[in-house]
Amino acid sequence: MASVKNMTSGSPFRILFFFALPLMVGNVFQQLYTMVDSMVVGKALGINALAAVGNGEWLNWLVLSMIQGLAQGFSIRFAQDFGADDTEKLKKSYATSLRLSILCTGAVLCFLSVLYLLHIYRSSLQGLGDTIMPMVSGVAELVMRILTILFLPKLLGNEGLFWAEVLAWAGADIVLLPSFYVEISRSKKRWLRLQQ
Repeated sequence: MASVKNMTSGSPFRILFFFALPLMVGNVFQQLYTMVDSMVVGKALGINALAAVGNGEWLNWLVLSMIQGLAQGFSIRFAQDFGADDTEKLKKSYATSLRLSILCTGAVLCFLSVLYLLHIYRSSLQGLGDTIMPMVSGVAELVMRILTILFLPKLLGNEGLFWAEVLAWAGADIVLLPSFYVEISRSKKRWLRLQQ
């Protein structure tokens, strides 16, 4: 797991390059995920299933855009507080994000809460300077999606498409969760040392 990075000292080009590289690679895997998803659904289940997935995709992107916007807002706040070495503000921002996350999670269905947590974890890690683990979780999500979409529709029919999506998100959450808590623990230790 990558450690929290101080992005305020050192060569700006080098810092930004190594911060952005995993983000770009992660985006390539996200596009690959969409392409493979369409190919597998189209080939395995036919044109009607592919049309159904495409027809419902607008709702997915609508909700996803709202969740990502909120998560990126938290990421900005975390990064500002972390960069200012303001432990108290960071704790308050984190507590507020958790309260709002719980409120939002309670307001949406189960599969959306899994997606929401995925983006909170990814954005939080990115706000602390770790872009490697969010990229790794994107790769895990892709692999889980491919595996589940190959088998679940055979067992569950078209409902398998829905559960394949949820399981892929949950798999990415499982990859991110330990890294998220390790980074939070490291940050707490660092802040305690700074306060002494």
